[in-house]
Amino acid sequence: MSASLSVGKEGPVLDLYDEKGKIRFMLNADKDGAGLILHDRQGRPRTMLSVLKGGPRLTLFDEQRRARARLAVINDLPMLSLHDGKGALRASLGCTETVTKATGAKQTSAESTLTLFDKEGTVLLQLPRSR
Repeated sequence: MSASLSVGKEGPVLDLYDEKGKIRFMLNADKDGAGLILHDRQGRPRTMLSVLKGGPRLTLFDEQRRARARLAVINDLPMLSLHDGKGALRASLGCTETVTKATGAKQTSAESTLTLFDKEGTVLLQLPRSR
């Protein structure tokens, strides 16, 4: 096991490495917030916990380093989102911004809303239904 601490223009970074020299833990802070990243045995980031200007976020990544699940409170609005293997949003619970393709109008759903999307990002189902 080893560790490194560095301070650059962006701020301090603490890295922890396993016995094989693979990064397993990173802690950083900068003017926009702070973050903690946990890596798997191959050194791939798998979990990120951050607090940024908009609020806290927890992101889970797959083996290809794509975000697959995210829990966040952004500007005091909660959201849980699930993404497919290509990174497209497929399901969300909570505040989600959707765009009406015909008009371009944007809507943000209530905290109690479940929204399901197809692979192109079209809303398949939204509960409760918009009035």
